[in-house]
Amino acid sequence: MQNITISGNLISDARLFNDQSGKEYMSFRVAVNDIRKGEKNTTYYDVTASKTGVMDYLKKGQGVIVSGKLTIETIDKDGKSFVNINVFARDLELYGQQRANA
Repeated sequence: MQNITISGNLISDARLFNDQSGKEYMSFRVAVNDIRKGEKNTTYYDVTASKTGVMDYLKKGQGVIVSGKLTIETIDKDGKSFVNINVFARDLELYGQQRANA
């Protein structure tokens, strides 16, 4: 595992889940856009973090900066290979539009 910092936008609202010991975590997916030579590429990161007070702000479109441990796993399914890019967040910062549930 290596450390990484990404900056992008949530593509859906964050979700809560419990691990086997009952500890609460939140998960969300971040889209990071990269433009090189006029061509736009998007990489998606699955992020897991301990539940914090910012959960209500982690809504689709919210800008975030995430620092944490990067893991990459390759999955072979039906003759095709898929790569999952996962980050376990150590630090989480919100930027841009912030919305909370009323």
